[in-house]
This record gives sequence, structure tokens and C-alpha cells, in this order.
Amino acid sequence: MSQNYSETAASILKNIGGKENVSFVTHCVTRLRITLKDKNLANTNEIEKLDGVYGTKWANGQLQVILGNTVNEVYTELCKLGGFEENEGINENLDEDLTDSDKKQNIVGKFFETLASIFAPFIPSIVACGLLQ
Repeated sequence: MSQNYSETAASILKNIGGKENVSFVTHCVTRLRITLKDKNLANTNEIEKLDGVYGTKWANGQLQVILGNTVNEVYTELCKLGGFEENEGINENLDEDLTDSDKKQNIVGKFFETLASIFAPFIPSIVACGLLQ
């Protein structure tokens, strides 16, 4: 089944609060990067259900919609629908300009994220053992 890029872009736009809620939109190799005026209007659960969307992530104040190889087509349609200026894709290594304190926080955050991802699969087992006891 082929993906309808226009429908995907329209659904993303609807679930981020419309074009009025968008400050800036761009893309990188695999993700739409959208800066929103009001983050609370973003319905990431609905966006993640869309055909061709692999997930969403908040990073550096942006909502990133992970689209993979179809990002260019969806980005073009999103710009048409929202009346946004279409820009060239950005370099994904923009985080290199972070200050040292940002890097340290990022390392600590990655550590805890890794730790959580290691233990998260065991939580149901621990809860079940607690209930049985």
C-alpha cells in the first residue's frame, strides 16, 4: 500500500494544532522538525498512529516526527498545506555546538535513559511477583 504524503502531512498539521501553532518547520534526513508555539496542542499519540510515521520525539524544543525515507515528500506537502517556506534539509549533527554544561546534562540524561531502557522490560515481572506474594 503506497503512502499518501498529502494525507500524512494534513494529519500531522491537524494534530500539532494547525498552521497557526507552528513557529518553524524544517527536516533532516529522517525527521520533520517542528517548533511549536504551544507544545500542549501536539497530539503525539495520534501522529504516531499515522501511516508512514515511525514515532515522535521531543528534542531541543522541537517536535520531531520520525518518517524515514519519505521525509522529503511529507515535508514538501506540509509546507504547501501550511504555507511554510520550504528550506533545505539540515545537518543532523547540529548538537555539536552545545555548551559543555549542555553536553554534561545530555550525557547524564542518556545514562538514565539507557538505564531505564534496560530495566523497563523487567517491571511487569517484578509487579507480578509482588502480586503473587
